[in-house]
Amino acid sequence: IKKSQCGYFFEEVPHESFPPPPGPYKFRPQSVILCTGYDMGLKNFLSPQIQKEIIQIGEWSSPPPSPASSSASSPTSSPPQTRKISWLKLYRHVLHPTDPTLFFLGFVTSFGNETCIGEMQSRWVTAMIAGLIQFPDEARINNDITKLENYLKKSKPSVAGFVRYIPYMDELAKDLDAVPNVSFFSDPWLYFKVWLGAVVPTQYRLNGIDTHPQARQILAHL
Repeated sequence: IKKSQCGYFFEEVPHESFPPPPGPYKFRPQSVILCTGYDMGLKNFLSPQIQKEIIQIGEWSSPPPSPASSSASSPTSSPPQTRKISWLKLYRHVLHPTDPTLFFLGFVTSFGNETCIGEMQSRWVTAMIAGLIQFPDEARINNDITKLENYLKKSKPSVAGFVRYIPYMDELAKDLDAVPNVSFFSDPWLYFKVWLGAVVPTQYRLNGIDTHPQARQILAHL
């Protein structure tokens, strides 16, 4: 907090004054929680046993540069380049493979909005805890993790937790029956808005679990 660019709050605002009056105002909060997500160091709070269960180390070897691209003054070829990255052995990048009470939210990166991914992960987890969707069985979990591991070995990424924004959001939304189900014939405007417009969390509130009655209206103003 001392090193951040967080503002200071001085004046108290009585409870009766909420919602806030128009214009700028100041208030004194009881606490300020900074959830930046910049530090993903799990080793600071996970037990050694859980670390062993989910934190995996991938070691990728890249082929040496071709002779044509190497320096003419170098008589020997360069050795293969090796790098290591850590990746999390989790179902859908969220659920512990053997403990159905342990979830990890927001431990992904993407070219899309990672905050929106975190919201979708939270919806997925709460629906599972509430019994609205079923927990995956062991075979499904192992199959998902095996696919992830094979993908990492094949693609040799620099960042292990990277997900493709739209496919990953759709994957979680499918379990919630929240993939937009819009008919061109019944609502052509909304159909084009969903499938040709920006991908936003609101479109995953049109149907399924946790629908929002104003989802269509919100999409109209985007």
